[in-house]
Amino acid sequence: MRLHTFIAFIIVLFIATACPSIDYDSAQKRLKQNNMDFADPKKEFYKGIRYMLSDMFVNGYNSPFTLSTDADTKIIYDLAINFSVEVFDPEEAEVIQFRFDKEIDLHRAVHENYILRRQQSLAEHTTTIIKETPKSVSFPGYIQTVHGSQFGYNEASSYFTATLEVDGSYYVFQMIGKKENMGYLYDDFIDILASVVQ
Repeated sequence: MRLHTFIAFIIVLFIATACPSIDYDSAQKRLKQNNMDFADPKKEFYKGIRYMLSDMFVNGYNSPFTLSTDADTKIIYDLAINFSVEVFDPEEAEVIQFRFDKEIDLHRAVHENYILRRQQSLAEHTTTIIKETPKSVSFPGYIQTVHGSQFGYNEASSYFTATLEVDGSYYVFQMIGKKENMGYLYDDFIDILASVVQ
Protein backbone atom coordinates (compact mmCIF):
# COMPACT_ATOMS: atom_id res chain seq x y z
CA MET A 1 0.00 0.00 0.00
CA ARG A 2 2.82 2.42 0.80
CA LEU A 3 4.40 1.74 -2.60
CA HIS A 4 1.15 2.69 -4.40
CA THR A 5 0.89 5.88 -2.34
CA PHE A 6 4.50 6.75 -3.11
CA ILE A 7 4.01 6.13 -6.85
CA ALA A 8 0.80 8.21 -6.85
CA PHE A 9 2.65 11.03 -5.06
CA ILE A 10 5.48 10.94 -7.66
CA ILE A 11 2.96 11.04 -10.54
CA VAL A 12 1.08 13.98 -9.03
CA LEU A 13 4.35 15.80 -8.36
CA PHE A 14 5.51 15.20 -11.95
CA ILE A 15 2.24 16.49 -13.41
CA ALA A 16 2.22 19.53 -11.14
CA THR A 17 5.77 20.55 -12.04
CA ALA A 18 5.88 19.50 -15.68
CA CYS A 19 2.59 21.11 -16.64
CA PRO A 20 2.08 24.17 -14.47
CA SER A 21 -1.18 25.99 -14.93
CA ILE A 22 -0.70 29.11 -17.00
CA ASP A 23 -2.75 32.11 -16.02
CA TYR A 24 -2.26 34.66 -18.75
CA ASP A 25 -4.42 37.32 -20.33
CA SER A 26 -5.22 37.33 -24.00
CA ALA A 27 -3.18 39.73 -26.10
CA GLN A 28 -6.26 41.84 -26.74
CA LYS A 29 -6.90 42.20 -23.02
CA ARG A 30 -3.27 43.13 -22.35
CA LEU A 31 -3.43 45.82 -25.03
CA LYS A 32 -6.58 47.31 -23.50
CA GLN A 33 -5.07 47.26 -20.03
CA ASN A 34 -2.01 49.08 -21.40
CA ASN A 35 -3.98 51.87 -23.12
CA MET A 36 -3.79 50.14 -26.52
CA ASP A 37 0.01 49.98 -26.46
CA PHE A 38 2.21 46.91 -26.51
CA ALA A 39 3.16 45.81 -23.01
CA ASP A 40 6.46 44.84 -21.43
CA PRO A 41 9.20 45.53 -23.99
CA LYS A 42 12.31 43.36 -23.87
CA LYS A 43 15.66 43.47 -25.68
CA GLU A 44 15.97 41.72 -29.01
CA PHE A 45 19.21 41.36 -30.98
CA TYR A 46 19.63 41.00 -34.72
CA LYS A 47 22.81 41.25 -36.83
CA GLY A 48 24.55 44.13 -35.09
CA ILE A 49 21.56 46.00 -33.70
CA ARG A 50 19.46 45.87 -30.56
CA TYR A 51 15.83 46.95 -30.30
CA MET A 52 12.98 46.70 -27.83
CA LEU A 53 9.95 44.53 -28.64
CA SER A 54 7.00 43.59 -26.47
CA ASP A 55 7.12 40.17 -24.85
CA MET A 56 3.68 39.66 -26.39
CA PHE A 57 5.58 38.65 -29.55
CA VAL A 58 6.99 35.15 -29.87
CA ASN A 59 9.35 33.74 -32.48
CA GLY A 60 7.77 33.26 -35.88
CA TYR A 61 8.89 30.45 -38.12
CA ASN A 62 7.01 31.32 -41.30
CA SER A 63 8.11 34.41 -43.19
CA PRO A 64 6.37 34.66 -46.57
CA PHE A 65 6.18 38.43 -46.05
CA THR A 66 9.97 39.04 -46.04
CA LEU A 67 12.38 39.23 -48.98
CA SER A 68 15.36 37.75 -47.13
CA THR A 69 15.43 34.15 -45.92
CA ASP A 70 17.52 35.31 -42.96
CA ALA A 71 14.99 37.66 -41.39
CA ASP A 72 14.13 37.85 -37.70
CA THR A 73 10.38 37.22 -37.51
CA LYS A 74 7.99 37.48 -34.57
CA ILE A 75 4.24 37.07 -34.17
CA ILE A 76 1.38 37.70 -31.75
CA TYR A 77 -0.92 34.81 -32.58
CA ASP A 78 -3.96 36.16 -30.73
CA LEU A 79 -3.92 39.36 -32.79
CA ALA A 80 -2.46 37.94 -36.02
CA ILE A 81 0.25 40.62 -35.96
CA ASN A 82 3.57 39.82 -37.63
CA PHE A 83 6.84 41.68 -37.10
CA SER A 84 10.09 41.31 -38.98
CA VAL A 85 13.51 42.88 -39.39
CA GLU A 86 15.99 42.00 -42.10
CA VAL A 87 19.22 43.55 -43.30
CA PHE A 88 20.69 44.28 -46.72
CA ASP A 89 24.42 44.94 -46.97
CA PRO A 90 25.84 47.53 -49.43
CA GLU A 91 26.49 44.91 -52.13
CA GLU A 92 22.89 43.67 -51.96
CA ALA A 93 21.69 47.28 -52.00
CA GLU A 94 23.70 47.95 -55.17
CA VAL A 95 21.99 45.04 -56.92
CA ILE A 96 18.63 46.49 -55.91
CA GLN A 97 19.67 50.00 -57.00
CA PHE A 98 20.61 48.67 -60.45
CA ARG A 99 16.98 47.61 -61.05
CA PHE A 100 15.79 51.22 -61.02
CA ASP A 101 15.77 53.30 -64.19
CA LYS A 102 15.93 56.52 -62.19
CA GLU A 103 18.83 57.94 -60.22
CA ILE A 104 18.38 56.77 -56.64
CA ASP A 105 20.67 56.28 -53.65
CA LEU A 106 21.18 52.88 -52.02
CA HIS A 107 19.04 53.61 -48.95
CA ARG A 108 16.07 54.85 -50.93
CA ALA A 109 16.45 52.01 -53.46
CA VAL A 110 16.17 49.35 -50.73
CA HIS A 111 13.10 51.04 -49.26
CA GLU A 112 11.30 51.71 -52.54
CA ASN A 113 12.03 48.19 -53.78
CA TYR A 114 10.43 46.79 -50.65
CA ILE A 115 7.34 48.94 -51.09
CA LEU A 116 7.05 48.02 -54.79
CA ARG A 117 7.35 44.31 -53.99
CA ARG A 118 4.66 44.68 -51.33
CA GLN A 119 2.32 46.45 -53.75
CA GLN A 120 2.87 43.73 -56.36
CA SER A 121 1.86 41.08 -53.82
CA LEU A 122 -1.57 42.67 -53.31
CA ALA A 123 -4.64 42.65 -55.54
CA GLU A 124 -5.72 46.07 -54.32
CA HIS A 125 -3.68 48.57 -52.34
CA THR A 126 -3.19 52.14 -51.23
CA THR A 127 0.16 53.53 -50.13
CA THR A 128 1.05 56.52 -48.00
CA ILE A 129 3.68 58.96 -49.20
CA ILE A 130 7.27 58.22 -48.29
CA LYS A 131 8.48 60.16 -45.23
CA GLU A 132 11.66 60.38 -43.25
CA THR A 133 11.45 58.65 -39.88
CA PRO A 134 10.65 60.93 -36.92
CA LYS A 135 13.40 62.70 -34.97
CA SER A 136 12.94 60.20 -32.11
CA VAL A 137 14.60 57.57 -34.32
CA SER A 138 18.40 57.73 -33.98
CA PHE A 139 19.23 56.51 -37.50
CA PRO A 140 18.25 57.98 -40.87
CA GLY A 141 15.28 56.20 -42.35
CA TYR A 142 12.21 56.14 -44.55
CA ILE A 143 8.75 55.01 -43.50
CA GLN A 144 5.56 54.15 -45.37
CA THR A 145 2.38 52.16 -44.93
CA VAL A 146 0.73 49.97 -47.54
CA HIS A 147 -2.91 48.98 -47.02
CA GLY A 148 -4.40 46.20 -49.11
CA SER A 149 -5.55 42.64 -49.57
CA GLN A 150 -4.09 39.77 -51.53
CA PHE A 151 -7.44 38.90 -53.07
CA GLY A 152 -10.36 41.26 -53.60
CA TYR A 153 -12.54 39.47 -51.06
CA ASN A 154 -9.89 39.24 -48.32
CA GLU A 155 -9.88 41.49 -45.30
CA ALA A 156 -7.44 44.37 -45.79
CA SER A 157 -4.14 44.39 -43.94
CA SER A 158 -1.77 47.21 -43.07
CA TYR A 159 1.95 46.85 -43.72
CA PHE A 160 4.03 49.33 -41.72
CA THR A 161 7.46 49.45 -43.39
CA ALA A 162 10.55 51.40 -42.40
CA THR A 163 14.13 51.21 -43.66
CA LEU A 164 16.94 52.44 -41.41
CA GLU A 165 20.54 52.94 -42.42
CA VAL A 166 22.82 51.69 -39.67
CA ASP A 167 26.58 51.73 -40.23
CA GLY A 168 26.26 51.38 -44.02
CA SER A 169 23.69 48.53 -43.96
CA TYR A 170 19.95 48.84 -44.52
CA TYR A 171 17.55 47.34 -41.99
CA VAL A 172 13.94 46.89 -43.11
CA PHE A 173 11.38 46.70 -40.31
CA GLN A 174 7.80 45.57 -40.88
CA MET A 175 4.73 45.24 -38.73
CA ILE A 176 1.73 43.65 -40.39
CA GLY A 177 -1.82 43.09 -39.20
CA LYS A 178 -5.50 43.59 -39.93
CA LYS A 179 -6.08 47.17 -41.03
CA GLU A 180 -8.88 47.67 -38.50
CA ASN A 181 -6.51 46.83 -35.62
CA MET A 182 -3.35 48.58 -36.78
CA GLY A 183 -4.31 52.25 -36.49
CA TYR A 184 -3.65 52.34 -32.76
CA LEU A 185 -0.33 50.47 -33.11
CA TYR A 186 1.48 52.90 -35.43
CA ASP A 187 3.00 54.75 -32.47
CA ASP A 188 4.24 51.40 -31.13
CA PHE A 189 6.00 50.78 -34.44
CA ILE A 190 7.69 54.19 -34.14
CA ASP A 191 8.71 53.30 -30.56
CA ILE A 192 10.36 50.10 -31.83
CA LEU A 193 12.30 52.08 -34.44
CA ALA A 194 13.28 54.68 -31.80
CA SER A 195 14.68 51.90 -29.60
CA VAL A 196 17.19 50.70 -32.21
CA VAL A 197 20.84 50.98 -31.12
CA GLN A 198 24.08 49.37 -32.28
